[in-house]
Formats: sequence, structure tokens, C-alpha cells
Amino acid sequence: MHALNSKACRTLLACAVFADCVVASSEAYRNAGSQGVRTIQSELQHHGWDLTVPFPPSAADATPVRVPVKTTFYFPAAGVLPELPWVLLLNGYDVRSREYSDLLHALALRGYLVAAPDYRRFWPSNPAASGPQYQEPGCDNKTFTLPALSLLNTVHEHLRRELEGSHSPHLEPLAGVSINNMVLLGHSLGGLVAIQGLTGRCDPDADPDREASTALDCEGYQPLLDAHGKSIIKGAFIYEGSPILEKQIPDESPKFANVSIPDDAFVAYFGSPSFSILLPQLTHTHGGCAQLTVLSSGNHYGITNFYNTSAHQVSPCHVQTSWDPPDYTTDPAAQAGRVELFTMVSDAAVRAFLLKDETALQYLKSAVSQDPGVQLHRFGDQCAERDSARLVSS
Repeated sequence: MHALNSKACRTLLACAVFADCVVASSEAYRNAGSQGVRTIQSELQHHGWDLTVPFPPSAADATPVRVPVKTTFYFPAAGVLPELPWVLLLNGYDVRSREYSDLLHALALRGYLVAAPDYRRFWPSNPAASGPQYQEPGCDNKTFTLPALSLLNTVHEHLRRELEGSHSPHLEPLAGVSINNMVLLGHSLGGLVAIQGLTGRCDPDADPDREASTALDCEGYQPLLDAHGKSIIKGAFIYEGSPILEKQIPDESPKFANVSIPDDAFVAYFGSPSFSILLPQLTHTHGGCAQLTVLSSGNHYGITNFYNTSAHQVSPCHVQTSWDPPDYTTDPAAQAGRVELFTMVSDAAVRAFLLKDETALQYLKSAVSQDPGVQLHRFGDQCAERDSARLVSS
């Protein structure tokens, strides 16, 4: 597995070909990241919903409440790269942000500012609270770490105040960050929330008939627009995020809804070999550029920090997904390799689709599919059409 371990390769733009970057062990790569990345932890006051109402809550049932949300910001000690978007983590169901810290360090090492909120919500009516995993010592079945797109409003406002009103030395590495240029990093349930944000389904007037669960995922999100009147959400990295499905007909298998993202945005889907919905997810995504990377190993928690070495791999108190092989195990080195590969492909997607970097595009077109850590790598038809148009115009 390739790792970036020099200042030139750290930005990826300095590499003549991505695959020619310095090769180092996964452990050395992780150590370099921890030395080159700084973190700041802030407690943000978030306008959330009271979830003591019966499940599923709806906008009509919800009572607004102020919820303290502990948020960790990861960024390169040498300074962010201003051309890059910043990243908001939308975690999987009840997966705390610290369980993604290796991935967040890796992204920050490549020049990104990453915001990782832990939105703990008291939810006594949650039907999952009786699950067997919550009977384990130390597991909490009263509060859950859940993603919501409205966290983007809270984090964005915090960044705006900090960057515009403060001259503290600890913020110097953030100079040049464009807070109206960002991408979503969604895992599992967070991936579904990311797609809803990217497609505009969280806009208040977009879907008046949306189900209560969608309202919960959006939780009063107020669309944020850039100087051109477009959403500041420019793309998403999604690892095994649940797809948006058409309304189900009894006794029929769920079908994909056509997912349309803005023409100037992108989505990068990722998953383990067992996540069979991935190809339809790519096929039924239209609009901006979409790509799919199926890893050659891993399971639903393949981008989290590694926890257990003997039992089936899940993070503490988390649910084993139905599609995971029941006897799946792994080791820390393999897990670190998956995190590294996810980071490299995600970074290349930003540079290829948002920055129009030809080197990144060629890496995605050729080198990724040759990586032993990749089982399948494909582009959606819209990527090929965009590339053909670019060749004609040039």
C-alpha cells in the first residue's frame, strides 16, 4: 500500500503521478500524520430537537432545544491548503468521532480542515435501545451519537465567527479557509444524510411529503449558499451509506430512486466487498460526477479505528450489519491500509472533480483499479460525458 510521507507528496499536486509518491509502512504514515496535525476541541451550542417524543419523530412533534455538541477540528500544523474544501464528518449510527480519528488525521495531513462533531442525543423511545449490544458493560442505551445535516449550520456559523472575529495564534493554520466551500464525509447513516444534503432533499421546501425519518436526518437544516447562490456542499465521500429508496411496495424488494446531484458537485461511493447495493447506487446517480470504489477487503466499519482482534469486527456497542460475513476479522495493519486508501482516493476525487486537476483524474482512471486493495473502481456515465466535453473544448 502506498503512503504519502514527504512534504511534496503530502499535497498530491506535487506528484507527477500519484502512485509514484514515497512508499512507507502504514505505521510510519500514521505517525507522520499525528506529528503534522493539530486539533482544537470546542463545545458548540446546537439548535437540536427533543427526541423524547415517540419514534419516529417528525418536525411537527419536535421541540427545539439547545444541545452542547463537542466538536473536534483537525487541521495541518503547517496550514490548510486554501484551494481545498473543508470537510464535515457525518458519523455512522452511534459511532463516535474519535473512532474515525486515524482517517481524520490522514485527511488533515493532506491539507484539509476537518470538523468532527459528537452529537449525543437523549432518545428514550429509540427502538434500537433494547439491542443486545447495549447490554454490554459500559454501553449506553439512553443517548446516541447521531448525524444531522443541521450540524452544518452550527459548525459553519462557529467557523465564520472564529475566522472573522479572532486573531488568536492558534488559528493561524486556518488562514485562507473558504467556509463556503465544503464536502461531506458520511459513513453508514451519515452517508444517507450526506446524500440528502447533496441532493437538496433537506431544503425545507424540497419535499413537503418527506417521511419523519428524513426530517430527523435534516433536523431543521437551513440551506447555506455560496457567492453564486449555490449550495456550499460541493461533494461527498460516502462509505456504505444507505441509499435513497423509492417508496416500497409490499412484498417487493426496495428499488433505487434516481439520485440527482448538482452538475458542479461530485459523490464518491466506497464500500466493502459484501455491500451489494453499491453498483445500483452508482448507476442510479445522475447529474454531477459519481464514482465507485469497492475495496478488496473490510466490512461496514472499514474506515474506523480498529478495536477488536478476535470477535467479529464492530466498534464497541455497534450493530453487526446484516451483509457482513458473520466470521469477519481483521488486524490493525489491514485496517490502517484501508483508511489510507480511502483517504487517497477521496483526496483525488476532490482534486479531479472540483479543482479540475488532470493528474488526479488520471490517477482515478488508471492507478486506483490496479491497487491490490481495490476490487472494483468505476465512474458513472456522467463522468465520461464530462471528460469527453472537456476533450472537445480543448
